[in-house]
Amino acid sequence: MVSGEKSGSAEYDQFAGRIRIRSCSIIIDDRKILLVHQKTPTRRNPIWLPPGGEVLIGESLTEAAQRETEEETGLNVSAEKLVAIHEFIEPPFHATEFYFYADIVSGELKKGIDPELAGNNQMIKKVEFVDVKFLKQKDVYPQFLANLVENYSNGDPIRHFVSNAE
Repeated sequence: MVSGEKSGSAEYDQFAGRIRIRSCSIIIDDRKILLVHQKTPTRRNPIWLPPGGEVLIGESLTEAAQRETEEETGLNVSAEKLVAIHEFIEPPFHATEFYFYADIVSGELKKGIDPELAGNNQMIKKVEFVDVKFLKQKDVYPQFLANLVENYSNGDPIRHFVSNAE
């Protein structure tokens, strides 16, 4: 998929024309990372990405990462360590995303839902743990994720990345 090609669907209008704050969980277990395979408004085909979504008013970044992970995967997690800040800029879509290392507390892995979308417009196709060595072979986004996870260390400093259509 060429960067910047968009689905053009009205179902995604709620995500466009504003700056969104998103919070995401990076869950690594036995050299595997939990990823969600889903449609997105900025790509024609589904992509793989960590569970996460928009922060709600009154909600902290860690609370949002935990809620979104549970909604999308059925897993309750403890999101504690901020490891990356990603600025996603592909007008009319713009988001600032915060990525946290998270640990599974409870729950059972299952394909979840996007509560903000109607049943026939669900974006999530599947969820699964993907071996880190295969990340570069899949359409994983954001692109920095493969290197971040391959070089995983609990003492890593926070990294800042910018992705845009240019």
